[in-house]
Amino acid sequence: MNPRPVERLEKTLARVAKEQGLSQERLRRWVSFLALCGVLERAVSEGVLDNCYLKGGVAMELRFAEGARATKDIDIGISGERAARLGLFQSALALKFDDSFRLKGERH
Repeated sequence: MNPRPVERLEKTLARVAKEQGLSQERLRRWVSFLALCGVLERAVSEGVLDNCYLKGGVAMELRFAEGARATKDIDIGISGERAARLGLFQSALALKFDDSFRLKGERH
């Protein structure tokens, strides 16, 4: 992503956070979580994943917004054999939103 769209996104996040009385960091995480959920939804619709579900703090934040405790991680359930789930998740991420997703420890 070149700097202009990133700068524009940051300005938009700052404006919306101020208008809504939200933390800009919290809003940034929500956008990131929703982008990842969109990729996973696409993976299900394209048959890469049989099913997946969101659980934990992010699920509560997306449902109850500020009424839920803020969280920094995302808990995702993926159906399938235990040994195959990481590979399925990697295949889902390969569908990409842009170049913003990677597994922890992976190099760009």
